[in-house]
Amino acid sequence: MKIDIKGYDIIREISRGPISTAYLGKQLSLNRPVLIKRLNNQWMNETDLMERFRREALICARLKHRNVVDIIDVETHPDNLYLVIEFIDGMDLARFIKEFSPMPFSVILYISREVLNGLAYAHRQGVIHRDIKPSNIMIGRDGIVKIADFGLARTADLPTISAHGEVVGTPAYMSPEQARISNLDERTDIFSLGITFYELAGQPSPFKGQSIVESIQKLLKDVPPPLHELNPEIPEWYSLLISKMLAKKTDDRPASAEAILENEHFLKTPSRSPELAQMIGQMNKESITFENTEISPPVIQSIDLPKSPGKRWLGIATTAVAVLLLGVWWINANQPDQKNGVLPIQDKMTAAAETLNTGADSLMNEPEIQSQPVEQNPEQPTSALAE
Repeated sequence: MKIDIKGYDIIREISRGPISTAYLGKQLSLNRPVLIKRLNNQWMNETDLMERFRREALICARLKHRNVVDIIDVETHPDNLYLVIEFIDGMDLARFIKEFSPMPFSVILYISREVLNGLAYAHRQGVIHRDIKPSNIMIGRDGIVKIADFGLARTADLPTISAHGEVVGTPAYMSPEQARISNLDERTDIFSLGITFYELAGQPSPFKGQSIVESIQKLLKDVPPPLHELNPEIPEWYSLLISKMLAKKTDDRPASAEAILENEHFLKTPSRSPELAQMIGQMNKESITFENTEISPPVIQSIDLPKSPGKRWLGIATTAVAVLLLGVWWINANQPDQKNGVLPIQDKMTAAAETLNTGADSLMNEPEIQSQPVEQNPEQPTSALAE
């Protein structure tokens, strides 16, 4: 099917997911490459997704910073919904970690500082990302690190799409307050960034279990071992910072990304990293990937969680309800009815229950497919539990 987007040439398809398709394009007016995310045809009249497009565009339009991916254009016509985004010639942090971990601490420190700069800026603009994770952080061949995908972001001045009692985020990277459906502030991004930095330092995600429910159980009760105890190459100050970022209570975490950046080690971090430049030099054109291209799936609704620590088991049960509904969405998105694109509700619930019973690890942490060159349909991530 030929895609016609006024003012842009479609060069090739990059990736295709159940919700959207990403294309490498060229902006004709400025003769520059762009990334185009277009809603798949079967979702074109979905009001919530149209609003999500509009919100992401409005939020990104106010964020102009070296460490934040720029949005160029948006179209919300019911028959042709798309976002035009800054093209990043590089790879996301998830792929970078796979390719280059373990990496020198100087590179870890540089990437950490760059992400913190972008996040601190977003927070100053009143934006909470709510989905910080390695696949939403891009590293360009120019060495610049950028935060991407503000599709789940929240601001005080824009009405939210989600209703009371809805879970938002990716289970392997969400904060305890996200899992409990509590009030969120910028410290929820600090927690998610702590998980991301834990992986950047060469360790697996500390809360990853065999299923979504197990992962959130670990999130709510497990305390990850300090990084310097696992890897003596990691300085103790950085290890203790990550442990503080991963505190279960928001008041025990750093107050803000800005406050973290005041650490003398970040203040002394060079503006460029020669070691990172060497790694980037090892990337050939075939290794460039575009993993951060999928639009967030529909909201997964849950029920209120009690805030009393003594009733934590109820929180786990509620999470299971959210996971069950996640299974409903995932099966609906991947196995549509031939007539109307949806499964009958009874079949949805049965299939979702089967998904929950057999484990849903592939939904918990964005299933990783073997990366391929751009020309060969590279991997396409899917958000796991999202607004």
